[in-house]
Amino acid sequence: MIEFSWEFHATNVKFKRMNKANIKITLLLGIFFLCCKCNKEEEPVSVPNPEPELEEKVDFDINYSFLESGSYVQDRNFYLFTLMQEISNVRSELENDEILTSFQNSFMSEVASLASNQSASIEQIADDMRISQSEMDAVASQLGNQLSSSIEIDKMIAQHARPSGIFQKYSSVSNKRMVELAWIAACEGINNIIEEYALGEEPRDKVSDGPAYNVNTEEYRKKTWEIVEQINQNKDDFTLFFEPALYFSLELLKLNNRDEAGKYEPLRNGENKSAIAYIPSVNWGGYTYASILLLGDSPNSPGDDVRISESAKIRVKLAADRYHSGKAPLIIISGANVYPFQTPYYEAVEMKKWMMDNYNVPEKAIIVDPHGRHTTTNLRNASRYIFRYGIPDSIKSIVTATESHIDYIVSNNYTNTCFKHFGYMPVVLKDRISINDVEFLPKLISLHADAIDPLDP
Repeated sequence: MIEFSWEFHATNVKFKRMNKANIKITLLLGIFFLCCKCNKEEEPVSVPNPEPELEEKVDFDINYSFLESGSYVQDRNFYLFTLMQEISNVRSELENDEILTSFQNSFMSEVASLASNQSASIEQIADDMRISQSEMDAVASQLGNQLSSSIEIDKMIAQHARPSGIFQKYSSVSNKRMVELAWIAACEGINNIIEEYALGEEPRDKVSDGPAYNVNTEEYRKKTWEIVEQINQNKDDFTLFFEPALYFSLELLKLNNRDEAGKYEPLRNGENKSAIAYIPSVNWGGYTYASILLLGDSPNSPGDDVRISESAKIRVKLAADRYHSGKAPLIIISGANVYPFQTPYYEAVEMKKWMMDNYNVPEKAIIVDPHGRHTTTNLRNASRYIFRYGIPDSIKSIVTATESHIDYIVSNNYTNTCFKHFGYMPVVLKDRISINDVEFLPKLISLHADAIDPLDP
């Protein structure tokens, strides 16, 4: 009964979404879902919250070469879609799938209806451009079926998704399950962008991460509707089932100048190029720690320079002192453009400049993370750099910051916030060796990308 109810509900949604589409396609989809049955060995598709102690499968390959869509914001938030677009054989199979095509046709029917209604409310636009849970499940099921019969889609998961580390939360499941879960997570990312940047729902940090406009104004409603109109006018450009919704969400970010996820990319060829070249030559046995993670701070207090706060200067000195005393060969500086709202100055970049100019720390010893917007993501991102840049993950690192900041990191409140936002702890905290420092080890699960935080997935 549970299986039948889920399938019947999914079918009803497709009829509703497709009520203006070709009736033959509707019947085809209805027959498909009425004939499908959930595999008894796998539960209905949903995004899990893995327990932190679950054993992870290590498919991550430090030498994996990422594919690119031409948009770093897309690639960091929606790498599954980049893979589907850029691997030609996968793209061709998906474009020729009748069920996925029917989903796209029904979605474009809604787009056409919205485009013909210049007075459509922002709520109506958001509602029609979001992907419903039943639609997520229906497409996830079809993607799983495709993988079961497609060598190319299976290879996409085995040769790209797994070694990339982007889907590390799903490392222990089958390739079929991974593509289902990755699809649903991407849909939730799209929906979250629509909810935050079309409807104005509260983001992770309501002061720094929200839209640049008042979403309740007629001007903003019109700008949002114009994105829909663009999709309708260029409908022939969207040949994959997810592309209209993806385009809409990315344009919402662009409209609000929220391109932080792509700033300073590719870091390997820019801010971090010198450090990456230096890392293979490091004699790790000569140091107590692998790295010093320096937490950023925004210039939002009286007397602060517009580029760097007084607290950030104090933190820089703390990290530089530890570097020059031989504690570690590398300093990872983490901090984005958090405060004031949409400032052009990124904490990590400005702190790097201050450190090099005032404390004689060479550029090769500094890794910049210009994306970390919260203490939770500061440590998560540091874990990522340790794994991706080949820093020994078995050697402890230290976090360095002000006493109050370290107090927070070792508190239950920090742990609870990590589980709330990620579903896991991004590091293993060890000893607090001073009021300004605490040891940690990185966790591989931190490689997992999270589109629910589109400014730093």
